[in-house]
Amino acid sequence: MNRRTSFGTAVIALATAAGLAVAGLSVPASAQNADNQQSEPSSEQQQAPSYSEAKLESFAAAAVEVSSVMQEYRPQLREAQQNEDREQFEKLRMQAKNAMDEKIAATDGITTGEYQEIAKAAQQDKQLRQKVLGLMQAQQKQEQGQ
Repeated sequence: MNRRTSFGTAVIALATAAGLAVAGLSVPASAQNADNQQSEPSSEQQQAPSYSEAKLESFAAAAVEVSSVMQEYRPQLREAQQNEDREQFEKLRMQAKNAMDEKIAATDGITTGEYQEIAKAAQQDKQLRQKVLGLMQAQQKQEQGQ
């Protein structure tokens, strides 16, 4: 069971990173810069957008698919990064992004833009993030049961 928990945590981390990657954001740089450069939040930033249950379920289904793409590309990206091969890294990153975009487009009920919006919102809203993570776990269990 510990392995399952560890796997679930890894999938969630990958899906979150993948959501940010699809949005064109760099996880470490964006996280650091956002914390350091935040000014007074506007009323829009304080209130998270509301998403329907169906939209969040579609997001979760797409996120599970996106995480599988990231699992596929992660070792190759890590190797290119360790070898400081920027050209190969960028090529692989674009391939992964295109594959993730295709997975999102193939998911009923959500567009790439909506996926990006929800991924960004989930990074900033703890309640939304918890909701999405729960839906992702349910989606994974459903896929494993088939």
